[in-house]
Amino acid sequence: MTEPRTTADERLIAEFRHQLQAERFSPHTVSAYVRDVEGLARSDRGIQAGGLDRIDRSAFLAHLEGLRGSCKELSLKRTTQGLRCFFRFRIRCGGRKDDPTRRSPDPETEKPHQSRLTTGDELLIEEFRRHLKAERGLSTHTVRAYVAEVEGLASSEGGIRAGGLDRIDALALRTHLASFHASLCGSSRNRKLAGLRCFFRFRVRSGGRSDDPTERLPGPKAERRLPSSLGADECERLIEDPAPKRAPLLEARDRALLDLLYGAGLRVSEAVGLDVRDFDPVSRVVRVRGKGNKERVVPVPARSFESVEAYLEMRRQRGILAEPLFRNKLVNCPKKNKKKDWRRLSERGAFEVVRRRLDEAGVKRKASPHTLRHSFATHLLDADADLRSIQDLLGHERLTTTQRYTHVSGERLARVYRQAHPRARTRRG
Repeated sequence: MTEPRTTADERLIAEFRHQLQAERFSPHTVSAYVRDVEGLARSDRGIQAGGLDRIDRSAFLAHLEGLRGSCKELSLKRTTQGLRCFFRFRIRCGGRKDDPTRRSPDPETEKPHQSRLTTGDELLIEEFRRHLKAERGLSTHTVRAYVAEVEGLASSEGGIRAGGLDRIDALALRTHLASFHASLCGSSRNRKLAGLRCFFRFRVRSGGRSDDPTERLPGPKAERRLPSSLGADECERLIEDPAPKRAPLLEARDRALLDLLYGAGLRVSEAVGLDVRDFDPVSRVVRVRGKGNKERVVPVPARSFESVEAYLEMRRQRGILAEPLFRNKLVNCPKKNKKKDWRRLSERGAFEVVRRRLDEAGVKRKASPHTLRHSFATHLLDADADLRSIQDLLGHERLTTTQRYTHVSGERLARVYRQAHPRARTRRG
C-alpha cells in the first residue's frame, strides 16, 4: 500500500494505531481501520485538502462516492466506521472541532441519490429529536435509533415519491417495512416499527397529521430469547483472578467495574455513566441514571464496596468528585493539563475489559457486561429473593421483564419442583 503523502498524516495515523491498540481492538480491526484512513489520506480528495485534519464533509462524501463503484456495501460501511472512529479520535485529542462523517449516509439503507432529505423533513426530524430528548427523556441510543428509522423512511423511494414524511400513507409505509423482511429478524423490524410509530403519533398530537399510518399495522412476532448467565464460580474467577500484566490503577479500575456490574446489577451504560460523586461511601449506595433518564439508588454489596474504595484510594486528589468514576487514558495526545489525558470509559471499553478478563480468568464461555447483569438477577433468584425486589434493583419498568429470569434459573426450578410436586417426594419406607 502507498504511504500517506505528508509526514503529519503519517504521525496522525501512527497515533491512531496506538490508540486502537490501547483500547484493545482486535489486530484485524486495527489494520482495517488504519488502512481506511491511509486510503483517504492518499486519495485525490485528501491530497487536495492538504491533510487529514483539513478534510471537510464534502471531501469525505466524495471519497465514499468514489469507492462505491468498486466496494461492496458491507465493505463501504466498514470503511465509514473506520473513518468515523479516526475523526472522533482527532476531536477528543483536540486536533479537530468538527466530524466530517456526521450524518453520513448508511450504505445499508440509503443510495447516493436518496441521501439528501428535503428541508421540510429535516425540520420535522429535528423537532422529533428534541421531543424525544426533552419531553420523553429517552436514552441517547434510543433517540439515535428512532431518528435513524425516520430518516431512512424519508430518504426511501416511497418517501421521496410521496413528497415528504407528512404525505406518506399506510401503503407506502408497509412497502418500506416489507423491504427489510428478508434481511432483518423480527426484533429488528419491531424496532423500526416502534421508531416510526413514535414519530407518527408525535405528528398527530402536534397537529401535523390527521391520521396515523401505523395505527393498524401489526408488528412481526419477535423471537423470545432467554438471557444467558455465568455461574457463581465463573463470576468469582472473573473478578478475583489477578491480572499481572495490567498497571495497578487499571487493574483496580477493571475489578471495581466488574464488581459493580455483577454485584449491583448495573447496565453497562449506567456503570460507565457514573461520576465519583454518585458513589456514597457512607450509605454504601450508588445513584444511577437508567433508561429514560430515570434515577434510582442501588445498594453496593460489601465486597463490591471494597473494590470501588480501593480503586478510588489510588485516585485521591482535589476535584475528583466531578470526574467520571471509570476513566480511560488517551494515548499520544499531549496536553498541557494532564487531567485532560483521561476521558470517561466508553461502553466499548467496558466490553473490552470483560473480554480481556474472560481470557485471563480462563472462562471459555462468551459473555458481555450485560451477561453479568443477567447473572446478578439469576443468582438472586437462586437464593429465593422475591421478584419485586429484583425488579427494583434492576430498574425494570414492568414485572414481566424481570420474570424472564424465572425461566433461566434451572436450580430454582428443580428446587421448586422437589418441594411442591407429589411425584418428586420419596416414598416412606
